[in-house]
Amino acid sequence: MNKTRKMISLFTGIGGFDLAADVLGWDILLQSEIDEFCLQVLKKCFPDVPKYGDINEINAKKYRGNVDVVAGGFPCQPFSNAGLQKGQEDPRFLWPPMYRVIQECRPTWVVAENVLGLISNADGVVFEQVCFDLESEGYEVQPFIVPAAGKDSFQERKRVWVVACLNSFGSKKDKVTSGEHFKAFRQTKKQLPDCTHFESWVQSLRYYSGLDGVVYGIPNWMDRTHALGNAIDPRVAYEFLITIDYLLDVKLKSNE
Repeated sequence: MNKTRKMISLFTGIGGFDLAADVLGWDILLQSEIDEFCLQVLKKCFPDVPKYGDINEINAKKYRGNVDVVAGGFPCQPFSNAGLQKGQEDPRFLWPPMYRVIQECRPTWVVAENVLGLISNADGVVFEQVCFDLESEGYEVQPFIVPAAGKDSFQERKRVWVVACLNSFGSKKDKVTSGEHFKAFRQTKKQLPDCTHFESWVQSLRYYSGLDGVVYGIPNWMDRTHALGNAIDPRVAYEFLITIDYLLDVKLKSNE
């Protein structure tokens, strides 16, 4: 029987990563989110998960040695084509505090998500900094560009997914050795489960994305469209998390 995975969710939004983790039966140790509407959604959907607001107030040292995955889509506004693309000069550039949490709890895996502008901003300097930071902490890093359309979304929605694994995760006696774990991401053919969580989420996204102008009779419609627009597609997140789940299981069995 697989060991229950433990995940820290940062910049949680309405819970894209968390929905995928929940389907897999993972434990979510904490969620960090400052948007009031998103917090209402999280409190309803994940009432038992501790909630943190400002990521700068999180002390993750107490979780050290007890975290399999830290996942989060750090704010995209500094890199989005819709914004001023100030990058590191934007006060909403929050990779540094996410990196601090990773340093404090040292998870086995990290999954970070952002818009394509992360790669092009400042001629790639910010993207390289993210990868260098992780590598300096002993992680092997592999970026992926995956569109939501690849998991049947009606939007193309290309995103950068930075996946990192501690170099110590693989060893000579493991079935999956250092470096080979990333091949699983490129080769996995696992399908999504028949889950109403995903269906309801996608139908909601499809409906609210089609709304124009002033909409009457829909409570909090601006908050909802904003939250959905910033959300991670849980179907894509699921593909990453289920592959990590498999590789953690291989590691566990090799140590028995």
